[in-house]
Amino acid sequence: MSEPLLASLAVGFGAFAGANIRYVIGLLWARYVTHPFPAHTLFINVSGSFLLALIAGLLGERYQTSHPFRLLLTVGFCGGFTTFSTFALETVNLMRAGDNGQAVLYIIASVGLSMLAAVVGLWLAGRLVA
Repeated sequence: MSEPLLASLAVGFGAFAGANIRYVIGLLWARYVTHPFPAHTLFINVSGSFLLALIAGLLGERYQTSHPFRLLLTVGFCGGFTTFSTFALETVNLMRAGDNGQAVLYIIASVGLSMLAAVVGLWLAGRLVA
């Protein structure tokens, strides 16, 4: 099997898994939480940021950036799991509903907590690899 085909399949399988897990989390969240604040997307994006940083830190130089295993986990799974487009749409929907304070809180929490999660993920990977 050619390298580009293997890489493409790895990304596709990872994205399939990540997107489906995101979908299931959304369904479960909606079953138990009725508040309009999109906390499920916040949770997904923050946990995905942590996971991507942890994976990148753990894999380090072991796998090249284009290695199918790395692509499956990072570009595929984490890319399919996290969702910037949903974050953007939910933010706009909060604004359209007149919930500007909630929209600003969502933006700050999403960006700030995702950055913090990535820092923690890299830190933890460094501790685990050392």
